[in-house]
Amino acid sequence: MSKRRQTLGLQILATVAILGLIAYLFFPKADMQLADNWYGDLKSTFEAQARQGEAALAAYKNAVISSSTTTTSSPHHPIPNPNRVKAAFVILARNSDLNGIRSSIRQMEDRFNRKFNYPYVFLNEENFTEEFKEKTAALTNSEVHYGKIDADMWGYPDHVDTKKAADCRKKMQDKGIIYGGSESYRHMCRFQSGFFFRHPLLDAFEYYWRVEPDVSYFCDIDYDVFQMMKDKKLKYGKSFIQKKS
Repeated sequence: MSKRRQTLGLQILATVAILGLIAYLFFPKADMQLADNWYGDLKSTFEAQARQGEAALAAYKNAVISSSTTTTSSPHHPIPNPNRVKAAFVILARNSDLNGIRSSIRQMEDRFNRKFNYPYVFLNEENFTEEFKEKTAALTNSEVHYGKIDADMWGYPDHVDTKKAADCRKKMQDKGIIYGGSESYRHMCRFQSGFFFRHPLLDAFEYYWRVEPDVSYFCDIDYDVFQMMKDKKLKYGKSFIQKKS
């Protein structure tokens, strides 16, 4: 959110500067005191509105975090490296995915993360069960965060014709298109296309590694993938190993 606050601040400063220039050019000198007062009042109003907006946003995010997120640490959690890249594993999962997620975490820890101890962020459209949280947190010494996805980020926008969407899914299913008939798959794609990085639990991170259930890693990864991406200014990486259509 810091980038958005910076953008808002720059917009406010630019607006105030332009209005100040107009006042300087068009007000007679005899009325400059009046213009100065007007300019000062306007600036104070803009700044007050900006502070109110930031306060409201902070209150909303605190409410989301306090009501729907949990952070768990192992008693043997290592001291964080202050120079480590701000990165995390992001896992979108349901409670029913527990066994598949546990398999993925075991492999991730064995092949990579036991050397680097990056945190995990779990997201779900429903609340995670205590069993899910306990059994996943037990597999790593890293911090583990659990969050619920807000309804506005998971579902249909107001302008979507849900009947037309259902008809389109049926046609794709009849054609044998993979995930063609799945409604939840489309909600997932919409969330992963942009909403995920707006979740409060991801505010602290600059890079993420998406992990899914039942993922296999066949080789040890001895270098810091996140550090490599940062050093080389890379934005995105993907492995192409599954035929989708």
